[in-house]
Amino acid sequence: MSIPVILAELTKAGAVKLTEETVKTFIETKIKPIFIDWGKEESRSIELEECLSEYLIRCYAKNSIMTTIVFGRIQKTIEDLYIPLTLEEYKSEKDKSEKDEWVINEACYELLDSYNKVLIIDMAGMGKSTIVKYFACQGVDLDKGIPIVIELRRLEKNQTILEYIQKQINSYDKNIEIAEIVAILKKGDFVVFFDGYDEIANENKSDVLDAIQDFTSKANNTKIIITSREEDDLNSLGEFKCVNIKSLTNEEAYKLIKKYDNDGEISKKLIKRLEEDSSMDILNEFLKNPLLVSLLYKTFEYKEEIPYKKIDFYEQVYAALFNDHDKTKGSGYVHEKKTKLDKYQFELILRAFGFLCLKVDKVEYSSQLIHQLLSQAIDRFVWLKIGVDDFIYDITHAVPFIQKDGTEYKWVHKSFMEYFASCFICYDNKESEEKYLKTMASSENAMKFYNVLDFCYDMDILGFRKYVILPYVEEYIKEYRKHFAHEYFNGFDIQALNIAKHISALKIEVYVINNIYIDQYIASKKSKNSKEMNLAKRMFEKSRESFDQNKRIKMVHTNQDKFIYAYEDFNSVVYKLISVRLPELFEEIYVDFKNTPLKGRDIEVRLTDDIDNPINENKAEFKIIVENMFCAVFEHSYAILDYSKCKKLKEEIVMESQYTSNDIFDL
Repeated sequence: MSIPVILAELTKAGAVKLTEETVKTFIETKIKPIFIDWGKEESRSIELEECLSEYLIRCYAKNSIMTTIVFGRIQKTIEDLYIPLTLEEYKSEKDKSEKDEWVINEACYELLDSYNKVLIIDMAGMGKSTIVKYFACQGVDLDKGIPIVIELRRLEKNQTILEYIQKQINSYDKNIEIAEIVAILKKGDFVVFFDGYDEIANENKSDVLDAIQDFTSKANNTKIIITSREEDDLNSLGEFKCVNIKSLTNEEAYKLIKKYDNDGEISKKLIKRLEEDSSMDILNEFLKNPLLVSLLYKTFEYKEEIPYKKIDFYEQVYAALFNDHDKTKGSGYVHEKKTKLDKYQFELILRAFGFLCLKVDKVEYSSQLIHQLLSQAIDRFVWLKIGVDDFIYDITHAVPFIQKDGTEYKWVHKSFMEYFASCFICYDNKESEEKYLKTMASSENAMKFYNVLDFCYDMDILGFRKYVILPYVEEYIKEYRKHFAHEYFNGFDIQALNIAKHISALKIEVYVINNIYIDQYIASKKSKNSKEMNLAKRMFEKSRESFDQNKRIKMVHTNQDKFIYAYEDFNSVVYKLISVRLPELFEEIYVDFKNTPLKGRDIEVRLTDDIDNPINENKAEFKIIVENMFCAVFEHSYAILDYSKCKKLKEEIVMESQYTSNDIFDL
C-alpha cells in the first residue's frame, strides 16, 4: 500500500496530522540510509524499507491519540490536549546544586542528545505514557529517530523483546526476520520506549528486567527510555539517567483545564472558583498531577462542585460517568445501560472486579480473562440477574472505565482499578480487611500496593491505623530500644546515635566498602571496550565475594575517596505512607556530608552496635560514618522517626481499638 493511501485512511479516522511531505523526508533521512550497502537483494531491501515505513505511520497514528477520562470514547490527539511537561533530574536533597530540567516540547530531544538511556519514574497520573507518546510523534516530526514503543504489559510470557518488535513492524503482506531487526537496529537511528514497567505481572518482572538489561547492553546505537512508577528493582539500572516529572504549576494546570473545553464556559468557571475561593487552597496538591486535574474538571463539569479528598474525587468521577449525558446528542440523552443496574449495584460489581484484577496482577486482559474475572465478580451477587457480555458493553460504552484495544481490554487508568479494589477491601469484605491490609503491607513487593494502601487509609482510617500502622510502630519501638543501648555509647553524639538506632530499628543492613577496584569499574562502564568492562566487572565482583549479592549497592563519591554503601532493601511502603500521612511523627535533622574516615582500609564494614566494630571505635568518626550511611539510604528525606512521638501514637491507637471494641456500640 502506498504512503499517500495509508495517510488518507488514517487521516479519515482523524488520527494523524502527518503530511506526505513529512513522511517522505523522514524516509529519505532515517529509513533509506539503513538499506544502503545492505548486502542483500535490492528487492528485499525495498520490501523492508516499505515494511518499516508502513510501521512508522501506524506507530505515529497510534501514539498521536490520547485516551482520557474526560472525553471517554471521543477521539482526541496529542495536539488537542498536550501541555509541555517538565522532566527534572533525580537528585538527593543533600546535593544543594540546582537540578537540571528538560521541558518536553519541540526541543525534547535535547535530553536524548545528552543521555542515550533515560529512566522516567513517577507516581500514578503524572503523564509518563503521555510523554512517551509525545516523544514518539516528535521523533518523526523533528526528523530525530524511528520510534519503537513497547507497552511492557503487552509483552507476553517467554516473548523476547526482539520478537515483540518483529510483531509490531510486520504488516499484513510484509514480514521482517529477527536477524534483519538486529541489523537495522545497529544501522538506524532508533528510539526504543519501554512503557509501564510497574504494570508487568510480579512473577514476570525479574525476567523482563533481565531482558531489558540484555537488550540495552547490546543496542549501543539505540536511545532508550523506560517509564515506571517507583519500583525497587529499577535501582539496578545504574547506567540510566533517572528523572522525575515535575509537578504542574497552577498556571500549567489551568492551561490544561482550558484545553478540555477549548477555553469554554466550564473551564472559566472552574478556574475562577479555584483562584478566588480561599477554601480551594486544599486542592493545590491535586493541581500538581495531570490525572487529578482531569478528574477535577470531570467532576466540576458534572455538578459544578469540587471535592476535597482523593477518594471523593474518584467517587464523584464514578457518579459523573454513570450519569453522564452525551452532550453531542442533547442534554436529555443518557447512554443506555444493557445491564439495567442502578448506580449502587453497578459499583458493587466494579469493586469486586477491581479486586480480582488486583489479585491477578494485570491491567490488560484477553477476552477470555475479562469474561472469567467478571463472571466471578457477578457470581458474588446472585440476585443480580445479568450477563457478562452486557456488563462488558456497559463498562466499555456507557460507563467507560474499560477500553477495548484490538482484542484486548484494559482499564482506562490503573488508578481506577486500585480505587475500586480498595472499596472492596474496606467496604465490601470487612471480615477479611485485616488480612488484606497486612498481606499488602508485608508483601515482597509492597510498593506495588502503595496506591491501594493510600486509598484504604482514607476509606477506613481506624482500621488502617490498627492493622498497618500499629504493628509497624510497635516493631519500630521494640527495635529502637534494643540497639545501641550499651553504656559504651554514653557520650557519643546524640543525633548520630538516634540515626544509628533509626537505621537499625528499620532493620536496614548498611555496609561501607572501600574498594581498590572501584575506579577501574567506573572507567570500564564508560569504556566501549567490552573486554575491559568484563574484566573490571569480574575484579569488582570478586573483591566483594563475601557480600550478599541480593543487597542493593550505591556508589558514593566523596571529595577524596570513593565508597560503596550497600544495604538491605527494607519494606518501605508503610514507612513512605507514614511519612506522607503522618509527617508530624518525624524529626528533621541536619547532616553534614563529609568524607567517610575509613580511607586506606580495604574493608567491608556493616553498621552494628557491636562495640568492637571499627565503625564504633571513635566517637567523631562514628558520627561522620553514620551520617553518611543515612544520606546514602535516605537520600530524599533528612528526617527520622521521633521515638517519643511513636510511643504516643501507639498509645492512641491502642485506646482507639479498645474503644471501638467496647460494648457501648452493641445494639
